[in-house]
Amino acid sequence: MITTNYNLHYLQKQLDRYLRMQHDALYRIGTHADVLDVADTDQIDSNNGFLNDEQVDRVLDFLRSIELLKD
Repeated sequence: MITTNYNLHYLQKQLDRYLRMQHDALYRIGTHADVLDVADTDQIDSNNGFLNDEQVDRVLDFLRSIELLKD
C-alpha cells in the first residue's frame, strides 16, 4: 500500500541523485567513446552535469549501434 505520509524533500533528493548518476554514466560513456566533444562537455559542465536531450539521444544511439542497448 502506498503511503501518503512521506517527506517530499527526501524524495526529491533521491530523484535528483538518481538522475545525476544516470547522466554521469552517459557522460562517461559519451566521452570515452568520443560521442561527446569538448563543446558538449563545456555545455554539460555549465548545466550542473546534466546532458541535454540531444546529447542523451546521441549516447543512447551509440549504445544501440554497438548493440549494447536494445529497445
